[in-house]
Amino acid sequence: MKKRILLLLNVLFGISLFSCKSGANLPSIIDPELPDDPIVTPKEVKVEAVYFLDDSITLKYKGSTQLRYKILPTNATNQNVKIEVIDTSVVSLDNNNVIYANKLGKTVAKITTEDGNKIAYCPIIVNSGIILDEKNSDELKNALEFIKSKDNYHTLQESTIIGSSFKLDRYFDNEYYYEKNLNDDSDSYGYALDKNNKVFRYYKDNDNKVVPYEFETDNKGNYSNTIKNQVKTFSDVPSLSLAQNNMIIGEHQYMLADIEFRKTFAVSSHFIESIAPYISCIYLTINYENNVITSINYTLDCYDQLLGYLYGTIDNFDNINLTDIKKYVNDGGSGKEASDELKEASKLLLNNNFHGIRVTNKHDSEGNVVKDNDGNPIIITKTNEYYTSEYYLSIPTSDGLLEDETLSTIGYINLKNKGEYNGIYKFSLDEEDNVVIGDKVGNFDDYPNGVIDYLRYPKSLSVLNYIDTLTYSEVNDAYVTRDAYFTEQFANYYGFTTESSSYGGAIKIHKNESNEITKIDIWYLINYYGLIYLDHSLDNFGNTSYSSVEEFLSK
Repeated sequence: MKKRILLLLNVLFGISLFSCKSGANLPSIIDPELPDDPIVTPKEVKVEAVYFLDDSITLKYKGSTQLRYKILPTNATNQNVKIEVIDTSVVSLDNNNVIYANKLGKTVAKITTEDGNKIAYCPIIVNSGIILDEKNSDELKNALEFIKSKDNYHTLQESTIIGSSFKLDRYFDNEYYYEKNLNDDSDSYGYALDKNNKVFRYYKDNDNKVVPYEFETDNKGNYSNTIKNQVKTFSDVPSLSLAQNNMIIGEHQYMLADIEFRKTFAVSSHFIESIAPYISCIYLTINYENNVITSINYTLDCYDQLLGYLYGTIDNFDNINLTDIKKYVNDGGSGKEASDELKEASKLLLNNNFHGIRVTNKHDSEGNVVKDNDGNPIIITKTNEYYTSEYYLSIPTSDGLLEDETLSTIGYINLKNKGEYNGIYKFSLDEEDNVVIGDKVGNFDDYPNGVIDYLRYPKSLSVLNYIDTLTYSEVNDAYVTRDAYFTEQFANYYGFTTESSSYGGAIKIHKNESNEITKIDIWYLINYYGLIYLDHSLDNFGNTSYSSVEEFLSK
C-alpha cells in the first residue's frame, strides 16, 4: 500500500513539474524498494476474574445440577480452572462439574483459575426432604422404640470432631459394660454391678483378667445402683414429635432435627448434653434382614460449629455376653475397697475438729503452678482456718500473698442461750483479738450438727463417706479421684460453685513414726475464671481451738 501511494504521488508530482516547465528535461520516475509490513504476534490475555453464574445453589436430597462459571475477560488465553467442594459428604462432584446431593446440609463450591489464582465461591444448600407426618412416620417410631427397649447391644462410634476425636467399641449387657478404645487399648475400661448393688470400674490386664478399681457415685453422692446411671444408653431416646422438622430423606433414611434427639444421641455417644446446640441434625439409617432390624447407623452433624462428625452404628442386639466380668462378680468379686489408712483419715475429717492452712496458688493455662523469680509458687490467698463443732474461723495471712486486699477475718459461731444470742451467728475479731458478733444467719435448731451444718466448708467433707471412690496413685503418693460428686464437693469445700469445671482432686496422708496420722493434704484443680490450684493442709485433729473464741464461749 505504501509503495502504491508513493508511486501515485511521484506521478502527480511529475505531471505538475511538466506543466510548469514545458520542454524541460525531466528526471525518470523511480519506485524504490520498501520493506513489507511487520508480522504482529498476538499478545497473551491474562485472567482478571472468575465467578459462578449462580450466587447460590439449593438442591433437593439426591438431586444434582451442573456448576456453571465464567472467566473474565472471555478471551483470556489460559482457561484452565480447578473446581472443588469443601464438604463432599453433603454434595459430591464428578469430572463434568456436576454436583450430587448426598445428605441435608450446607457446603461451598470453590473455583480457582490456573492463571492468576483467581478464586470464587458458591454456597450450596441441601434442604429438601419429606416432612414426617402420621402416615409416613411408623418406621422411624418403631425403630426408636426398638433401641429404647434394648439394654444388650454393641455400638461402634467414631468422632472426627476437632479436639474430641476417638474410635470406640462399646458393649452393653444390662448390669455390665465394657469400652474398648480402638486408638489406645490402655484406655479401655468397664463398669459392673456387684452383689451389693454398687457399681465399680474395672480394667483388664494383659492376660485379660479383671482388675477392680474404684466405686462410682451419681451426682447426688449415692453409689450408682445401675450401669445406666453411669453409662448412658439409648433408653432415654424421646418419643417422636411430629411438630419438629424431622424428615424422610431416602429409603429407610431420616433426618432428625429435634433438639431432644440431639441431646440424647450426644449423651449416648460419649458426649455431654451441652454439645446438642452445636449439632445441626442427626442422619439415621435403619438396616433390615428378613424384615427384622439388624443395625441402625447414625451421624451427628457438627461440621458447621465444631468442624467434624460423630458416626455411630448400633447392632448385635441381644447378642452381647461379657463373660469375664460376669464370672468375676458371680464369684464374689467387687470394686477396690478403701485402705485402712484412708478410712482412718475419713473418720478424723468427719469429726470436724482440726486446723487448716488453705492456699490458693496461681496456675497458667496448662495447669502448671506459676513461680516467682526465686522459684517459689505465687500464692493468691493463704488463710489459717479453725474447725470445731461450735465455730469456724478463717484468718488471712500475709505470707507471700499476691492479692490480699479483699481478705478479712470471718467466722461462724454456735451460740445457744448465750444471753441475748441463740442461734448461728457471723463473727469477726477486732484488733485486740476479741470476738465481735455480727448478723444472725440461722436458728440453732435448724443445724443439729452444730455450726458445721451452716458452713459449706466442713459440711462438704461428708463426701468422705464415699472414700472408696478414691484410688491410690504411686506417682503422687496420694489418693486421687475424678468422681463427679466428689470433685463437685471439693469445689464447694473451697468456696467455689459446683458449676466450676473440675480437673480432679486428691488426698495425701502424712504419718509419724508411731503410724499416727499427723497431717492430711487435700488439693484440687478447677477452672474458675482461669485455672486455680487449691491446697488445704489439715492437722491438730481433735484438739483444735482458738483461745479468744474459747474464752468468749466460756463466759
